[in-house]
Amino acid sequence: MKRRTTSRGFTLSELAVTLAVLVILAGVTAPVYLRSLEHAEESATRDRLDAVSRGLVTFYRDHGRFPTGREGLDALLDDPGTASWSGPYLTLAGSHGESLSDARGGTIDYELTASGPRLSPAGFAGMELEVNAAEVLGDWVRIARREISTLNDAAEAHRVSAGAYPTSPSDLVPSRLGEDFRSDPWGRDYGIDSGRQFFYSLGADGAPGTPDDVLAPGIRP
Repeated sequence: MKRRTTSRGFTLSELAVTLAVLVILAGVTAPVYLRSLEHAEESATRDRLDAVSRGLVTFYRDHGRFPTGREGLDALLDDPGTASWSGPYLTLAGSHGESLSDARGGTIDYELTASGPRLSPAGFAGMELEVNAAEVLGDWVRIARREISTLNDAAEAHRVSAGAYPTSPSDLVPSRLGEDFRSDPWGRDYGIDSGRQFFYSLGADGAPGTPDDVLAPGIRP
């Protein structure tokens, strides 16, 4: 005699318990996943802002200024028509659009303020980055002082051998010094104070007699 087998489905209460467990698991794991995704997007956007900031500093080194508001961040990727452009200054992977957007696809807004550029990712409210040129200017001042000291030493040697103090950097460059000593980090020729007999740089503003003029260590304005 064959034994009859019967198939037993889920009861309504069992289905309800299973559904409740799934809902609980979803409620626990979904927030964790969303927080993880948000942190990853924030981290990627901060990395992108840092890369854009480094590009702006490099642009500044080549031009003595940041891109204008009209040029914007596109000046880091394409030559806006300046004579000093040696970019691209942004090496992020992806297309131009991806390079200049945050991790959520929002634009990175560029604003040139009195203290320097401000970068604001549209997809992340409150996440701003201000680019300060103070570090760049500090490097340039140190370079100028070092080169001016070398120029002053070479000028003294020229005075001894030629019987007269140099009247321009051309008296020393390139005969005594390399071409790099002709101009300061801002791209301007070093000046000579013929009365006091020393070289100097006009500094960032390019105007004589202002506080940012650069002299060799030990020489007072």
